[in-house]
This record gives sequence, structure tokens and C-alpha cells, in this order.
Amino acid sequence: MKFWLLLASGLLLIGGGLLLLAARMANGESVLEKRGDSQPPTFPLAARSKGERWQELARKLGLSDEWLFWVGGLSVLGAGCAAAWYWSGWLAAGGFFVLFVLSLLVCGYIRKQAFKRRILHQLPSFIAQVNRRVKVGMSLHQAVVNSVDGSAYPLQDIVIRVGQREALGAELDAAFMREAQITGVKEFMLLGAVLKVNRQYGGSVSLSLENLIELLHQNERSQRELKSLTGENRITAWVMGLTPSVMGGYMFVDDPQGLLSMWQDPSGQHVLLIALGAQVAGALMLWRMFRSL
Repeated sequence: MKFWLLLASGLLLIGGGLLLLAARMANGESVLEKRGDSQPPTFPLAARSKGERWQELARKLGLSDEWLFWVGGLSVLGAGCAAAWYWSGWLAAGGFFVLFVLSLLVCGYIRKQAFKRRILHQLPSFIAQVNRRVKVGMSLHQAVVNSVDGSAYPLQDIVIRVGQREALGAELDAAFMREAQITGVKEFMLLGAVLKVNRQYGGSVSLSLENLIELLHQNERSQRELKSLTGENRITAWVMGLTPSVMGGYMFVDDPQGLLSMWQDPSGQHVLLIALGAQVAGALMLWRMFRSL
């Protein structure tokens, strides 16, 4: 048994190291290398494979698509389940599995929201670059390609993927709409709609891009104003959501036998389960209410 415990500990350390390395690679590396010339980047042709579909799924969940991240995560999951099974049996191993997956999804959601904020901050300047190049006589394709080097991560990676889809035969507007589905940034859908209208009916795309830039700036100002107006309500919601959990934790620390004896009684067990369900339902209602703002 000591051998399996040491093996689980080793896997935990290796998995944690791989996760840290994957996070460092994802944050520190850019898809494009720095170029010393003025040549526009080229987008390699590649067929859509199962690996690319898996990468799109990881991006939708807000998780890294680096293989080191998944190897490290699976190592931590396997070692943790093995250690939980060794100490407490299959029920503890199943609980660790569910808790690990839920924690991973929550971290992915938080990471995706942070990415969306960074993309929305970078998008108006990117569209302005495209618009300036269109005004000097470039086509939309050339303007987008030549604006890649002026963009930063994570928007730079998205524009590269758009270029790859266009090189495979997709329309530019359809490529941006696809990124809207993957990243959850609805503003890419607006950009794709502008490009689609220009492709189908013609007209001044420069004027449409300027209006889109103004719309993005106005939306950003409205979001900041709404956040300042609802700050007190958000704090109240956090207090209302955390108070029952904090009180339950205090009662367990202060008098653990009381809660344990209540759990062993059938009627007390029903009361605790109803309270837990009400707590989860209330937290979800508060989250949905403020998410709709």
C-alpha cells in the first residue's frame, strides 16, 4: 500500500508541475513569432481534424488546449481518486472526481470571462486598424491579414484562426461568426454581420466599421455605468448567498456532534438536504438574476 501511496503522491506532483508549465506556456507564448520584416503573415492550410474539434471544445469551456494541461490534469485526477479510494473507499473517490470536474469547469468559466473582457478591450482598436487599411485601398482580406501583427494576445490568436478558416475556403464573415460561437463574444457576430452585408449588397464598409466601433465604445461605457449602479446590490447578493454557508460551517466547527447526530436521524437528514437544496437554488437564482443585467 505504501507503494501505491507514493505513486499517487508522485503523480500529483508531476501533474501539478505540468499544469503550471502549461499555464506558463499559454500566458507567455504568442502564436505568431515576432517578425523583422513588413511581410504579412501567412496562414497554413490544415484540414479540420478530431484534434481541432477537441481544441474548439476546450476553448468553449474556457480551458487550455495545451496537451501538457490535460496530461497534468488527468494525472492529478487519477492520483487524487486513487488516494481518496485508499483512505476512504469508492464513495470518496467518486466525490473527489465530481469535485475536481466541477472545480475545473468553474475555473474555465472564470478564465473565459477574463478572456472575453480582454478581447472586448482590444476589439475596437483592431477594427480601427482594419478600417484605416480599407480607407487606403486594401481589400477586407488584406486589411485583416495586415492587422494581425498589430494585435495582441488573445485577439491575435483569434484573427489567425479566422485567416486559417478563410484560407480553407470559408467566407470572412462566416469565420468571425464561428469565433463568436467558440469564444462567446457576441461582438464578433456583429462584425461578421457587417462584413456579410458588405459582401452581399456592397456599400461603404468603412462607414459601417466606424459605426460598429462607436457602438462598442458606447456598450463599454454602459457596462461600466451599470456595474457602478449595481455595486451595492451585488455586495448584498454575495452576503445573502454566503451567510448560510458560513453559519453552517461555524455550527459544524463549534458543535460537530450536533450536526452529525442530526444527519444520523432520518428527519434531520431530510431537513439538512432541504436546506442544502434551498441554498443551491437561491445561489443559482441570484447568479442568473445578475447575469441577465
